[in-house]
Amino acid sequence: MVLAVPVTATLPAAARQLEVDPQGYEANQSGQWFEARIRRSLEARGFVVTSHAEWRRMGAPAGEFVLTNAPYTTLYGTPGRTEFLLMSHKLGLEVRIEAKFKSAAGSFDEKLPYVYLTAVEAAHERSVFVVIDGPGWRPGSVEWLKRAAAERRYGLPANKEVRVFSLAEFTEWAVALPSVR
Repeated sequence: MVLAVPVTATLPAAARQLEVDPQGYEANQSGQWFEARIRRSLEARGFVVTSHAEWRRMGAPAGEFVLTNAPYTTLYGTPGRTEFLLMSHKLGLEVRIEAKFKSAAGSFDEKLPYVYLTAVEAAHERSVFVVIDGPGWRPGSVEWLKRAAAERRYGLPANKEVRVFSLAEFTEWAVALPSVR
């Protein structure tokens, strides 16, 4: 007796993802590339990149870190995570960084008000950066986010800043930082 096994069952997970959901696979790859560019721009200034969990295992030392998968409490009071938390003892920085890349059209841009309100109300850090890029954003959505931050809408406290960057703008900001080595 011969059993017929679908070819996809023998493919690696990434290839099965591509076959099942090519847009999801491409978005995931684009997002990973985007986050890697942000990481590398900070590593080049001397920051150590590690997971938030590993940093906690090390005893949460002061230093020059970019923590990945950084936890926070969401607007809804539930656990959430952002891509990065930049912490610099030498430069006196603590910056939560949201990285948003959109390669294709879709409804994700409707979540930008949530990203902004999270920065306003839920982030404990004084500085929140949203690095946003890609060709898939709905016309007006990124501009709305930039305007909301620049106009300090929806009760942004006086002691808090929300900045919106393209990848190129963020890279310029990172390059201008003094080296922390």
